[in-house]
Amino acid sequence: MRREILHWFKTNQRIFLLTSILNLMLLVLIHFLVSSIHLNPSSPFFNFLHGLTIVLAASLSLTVITKGIVALAINFLGIVLIYGGVVIPSFELAMVGQVYYKAATGNITENALYTGSHGLFVLGLSMIIFSFIIGFKPTVLYTKNRPAPMEAYWAKYPIWHKELQWAAIKNGSLVKLPLLMNAKDRYLLWRYAYVLVLINDTLFLVPINSFVPSNSMLIRDGLSGKLVGVDKYIGYFA
Repeated sequence: MRREILHWFKTNQRIFLLTSILNLMLLVLIHFLVSSIHLNPSSPFFNFLHGLTIVLAASLSLTVITKGIVALAINFLGIVLIYGGVVIPSFELAMVGQVYYKAATGNITENALYTGSHGLFVLGLSMIIFSFIIGFKPTVLYTKNRPAPMEAYWAKYPIWHKELQWAAIKNGSLVKLPLLMNAKDRYLLWRYAYVLVLINDTLFLVPINSFVPSNSMLIRDGLSGKLVGVDKYIGYFA
């Protein structure tokens, strides 16, 4: 049942995204309507706008509900800020006037109250848009010269498969890969999933227990002299 619900959300993400954009436009209208009219919190019209704001704001989370906890958390924070920017100033009209706080006095005006609400609303709107970017197009946030992931680096090398071993017999006898290594290489071999080997003028990623032609050459780091290959365990650097 849970998988079916998640699948339904994923298949209707485009609809949710378009609906969220429409809801954001409606929330902008409600915000400026409340800010310009300065509605009384006890009026029926304000109660209607209050309820509509809650429904519209809550529906924004449906767009990123399957996009991970980060996008969902940022979206929820934006919803709270938007809600505060729309309804909280109306509830705090009673605070307008002189206030005394921690041995200091100040004067709160309606203009200052609603100016602050604009800041809350714009910040909330920015958080909602940011959550959409993280959920749907995170590459927008990547730097221009962002390093490519290691998977992309190793993907350019073919993997040495068993069926290639028999084709290589014509070029010489096969030996087990560790026999081409020194004692230090074999001691560190447990760290590798694949080792980069030059076989018949082609670089291959070879599993550590594979057989290779005896004339194969292990590729080593120019500075450390260690074998070049894919780490088997995250956190170990061979």
